Amino acid sequence: MKTGRCSGEGENWRSARGRRESPQKKREPRQTKARSWPKSTATPSFYSQLEERRRQKASAEEDMYTGSPPMDRMLVDCRLVIPGKHMLPQGLDHPTAFRDVCRSNKVWITRLESEPNIIHIRSETMLELQNGLAAVNRAIRDMRLENEHQSPRFLIQSITRAARDMARITLVLNARPFIANAAQPPNNQNIFPEPILSDLCADIGSSFETLRVVGSRLKMSVRFGQFIVRAKKRGLTDQISYDDFLSLMNMYPRRGGAIFEPRNSNPQLARLAVERLASAEIGLCQNPREVEYSCTLELVAKDGIVNIGAASDPAGRLRLLDANWETKEHSPRLNWTVSAPDMKFDWNLKVQACTIATDIPVHLRGLLRCVNIKLESDLDNALRRFEFPIIRLQPATVAKETVDVTRLKISAVLPFQDTMYVVRVTVTRTWMGFNSDVQPEDTWEVDFYGLHWDETMNCVSTEDRRKDWGQDFANIWPGEEPDVSVRIRRFLQTIFRIQHVLNELE
Repeated sequence: MKTGRCSGEGENWRSARGRRESPQKKREPRQTKARSWPKSTATPSFYSQLEERRRQKASAEEDMYTGSPPMDRMLVDCRLVIPGKHMLPQGLDHPTAFRDVCRSNKVWITRLESEPNIIHIRSETMLELQNGLAAVNRAIRDMRLENEHQSPRFLIQSITRAARDMARITLVLNARPFIANAAQPPNNQNIFPEPILSDLCADIGSSFETLRVVGSRLKMSVRFGQFIVRAKKRGLTDQISYDDFLSLMNMYPRRGGAIFEPRNSNPQLARLAVERLASAEIGLCQNPREVEYSCTLELVAKDGIVNIGAASDPAGRLRLLDANWETKEHSPRLNWTVSAPDMKFDWNLKVQACTIATDIPVHLRGLLRCVNIKLESDLDNALRRFEFPIIRLQPATVAKETVDVTRLKISAVLPFQDTMYVVRVTVTRTWMGFNSDVQPEDTWEVDFYGLHWDETMNCVSTEDRRKDWGQDFANIWPGEEPDVSVRIRRFLQTIFRIQHVLNELE
């Protein structure tokens, strides 16, 4: 007899079997590699490849003219003789002196060491030879102009407080000339003296044209200060006529005996000057609230100046910013001084060639760690009051040999109404050497410049490598007027307006 399971028992067995838990397998996390897409290298188009080949071929053909002339070609040639070996311009011996001339005019230019004043020019066609000869003459002229410095000029601003034939000018050595018999206050209605305006407008364009060949960096500014007489003709009394003063001014550029001093005494007038220039009644400043203040430390060495800005950190402590190294030529490229004997301030237009770099000389770099500067009050309020921070200079042996003067400057920059010009009032505290324990000297200065000049004055043309100042100097003296004399006249009128504001300081 067969025995079997009951259905209930079977169901229970199957259900128990179905509920049996199988052991869970541990799954390892799947290792996935970052998918690397194939680098797509853009294939140049057919036309771009042709253009690149054409450019390389043209460059190779131009470079051919910078070497020696070929011996297997028929060439026409000429010789340019510079009279006198002592008259050779500086820069003629540079290997790339005529490189651009050769490449652009398809000529070969050579010089022999035995005949340095003779320039040999060769070409395959007469037209290219003529163009090359003209380009060489222009290049030599530019070399001469680049290394020449214009003589300083001394001009007289028209007087308004006395008639010219009756004016007596007090002229004392080491002092500023002024009118002794001024019968009336300055004429504020006619603040634009027409004779000096006409003279400057006529000369400024031609003088600036010669500056375009200067390869160095150019900086231009107008400074207000004192015209100081250091010498005068023997026999002249302390009071001279206007005509005698005029002849004396014409003599100074040739013989010397006069300087322009931008530093003014009585620095307490600096705050008053800022208030007057920013006054809404006068209307010179675009917005009196836009006056910007800054603090700068200068270390004047024998071969340059270290400029270091100062600012406050979030904690209110004063810290020094990145420094730069500035070197200037010994004499300015343009230096015009205008004497105003019936005013309190004379003015000077100067263009200086310089270089600015962030690489500080090694012997001066270590001195920056010897400067300790701090401020006991809020920096912004202190600068507005022209209050100097406390500075401690730790004397070092190297400093005694390299640093001639240490200057701490506080400047206020005021934007001029509806122009790109600004006026800067600066108070300077000066120590001789690198020692803050000696008695300092405080002075103040006023200068005027264009915010756009730093860039536009140093823009270079790609065609002739000259300074590119726009059509009729439109980049330096901008304006809608096509006539450059009108724009220069407006620039000079701005100078006279500032001069009259400073004249009212007491």
